[in-house]
Amino acid sequence: MTTKYMDIKEFYNTGYVHEINRRVLHPLGLALEINEVEDTTLGNYYVITGIQDWREDPEGVSFSKLNTEKIERIHAEEMKRFPARVAALGYDIQGDDDPPAIARWSELMRVLEPAFEKYDETREQQASNEEDSPT
Repeated sequence: MTTKYMDIKEFYNTGYVHEINRRVLHPLGLALEINEVEDTTLGNYYVITGIQDWREDPEGVSFSKLNTEKIERIHAEEMKRFPARVAALGYDIQGDDDPPAIARWSELMRVLEPAFEKYDETREQQASNEEDSPT
């Protein structure tokens, strides 16, 4: 398989940087910084400016306002990939053996099952409403 690369703009706008900062770097007092460069010749593009270092600040770094859309987007991507990773590798996050991935998967499914049932009921109701509505 050939290695593909994601554009930095997509990496930023999709929410990966937000979640890397929120989950990993901010609690450690660090922040990955990406900025848009305005260039009249090349057009605008995004660059990794650097890593902000706030390690001397005891509480680390935090966003003034969370972007819940980015959080949800990345979470959905994780959930989409979770079953295949566990099936193929035996884990979702490498080296994260406590608790084992299968136990977490079982717990996740137990918690999500009512939501899936509600989703199915809602979809069935929507389909029924569409059938009943005049065209």
